[in-house]
Amino acid sequence: MHSLLAFSAMHIAFLTDCPIVGNLAYEHRGIALKGLQEGIGSFGPETSDAVLAASLVLSWQATDWRSWTQLMQGTSSVVDAMASWSHDSQFYDWIRETGTFPTAPPSPTPDHRPSQPRKEDLDALNRTLAQLQKVEAHQKHQKEDTKHIQQLISFLKGSRKVSPTLSVAQQFERLRPLRTWLFYLPVMALQQSGCSVNSLVTIAHYYTVAVLMERLFPEIGAAYFGNLSIAPVEEIARCLLSINISGSIEGDLSTPMKLMQFPLEMVNEFRNRIGILEPARTPSFPQYNPPNFYTNEPANLPQATESFMPYGNPAFSYSHESLTGTMLNTEGIPQNAVSPLTLSSPPILRLRP
Repeated sequence: MHSLLAFSAMHIAFLTDCPIVGNLAYEHRGIALKGLQEGIGSFGPETSDAVLAASLVLSWQATDWRSWTQLMQGTSSVVDAMASWSHDSQFYDWIRETGTFPTAPPSPTPDHRPSQPRKEDLDALNRTLAQLQKVEAHQKHQKEDTKHIQQLISFLKGSRKVSPTLSVAQQFERLRPLRTWLFYLPVMALQQSGCSVNSLVTIAHYYTVAVLMERLFPEIGAAYFGNLSIAPVEEIARCLLSINISGSIEGDLSTPMKLMQFPLEMVNEFRNRIGILEPARTPSFPQYNPPNFYTNEPANLPQATESFMPYGNPAFSYSHESLTGTMLNTEGIPQNAVSPLTLSSPPILRLRP
């Protein structure tokens, strides 16, 4: 419960920029980490769902590489350990169906120097940037607020300015803004726009950029972005298709439908590349000719020569190292706040045979 309260407080703090609510998130997160440790100490059928849920929700709030990988690895170990009583779990099947863990590469050490994207990956970056500029042009034509799409364009341009000398942990930190937006921006954008069609298209492109990040930063892995972005893109496409068929909204939806083709194509490419075999959820989505928009000049990007690191089968477990207080942004936190730094040794789970 405290992990959910912390996540909710983080969401409210993001929407309101209220430091008091931010402090509440910090306190609840510390209590949740302590409870997770206690739950692992008495791990069994009665406590496994609580341990699984807390691990996953806390991983959503992790702000540094080590904390995130430990929580991801621990969650995977819990899932494996629950196999014999999975039929009694409320979360086991959902975790398995998301496909988060099987496609994640083994986590490199924080100081590992990552490989560089291939030419085809940079080509995908250019195509995505051009697509975002089409979305921006459409929104300007509709006299709608372009703040969110411009923010995404700036992030995407900046993502290729990340120095190849940065470690994986440093790259993880640079990608954190996108992670934050994916959790909190959709609700805010839909509330501000009254759930408009163009807002749905914008949100779909945020998830599309998340899928692209798996190609540009392969060591961080599909589990951080890619797999969790498939379902939202496909659900948005289904929603737009339903709206288009029902005629529940006045106006021409042909351009939003055209713009949704690119996110679906990126998702299908991701499925094929990673090897996710289950069928896409939008096989009946109509095909359109690309929208005829003028775009800005394409970004000049450096050519990469190194190839991807190969994907492997993960062997996940909780680490002996502590879940550090760097999960929490400590700036501006009062001295009397409950801190994970004051907790005893971290969760240690070795559940594989």
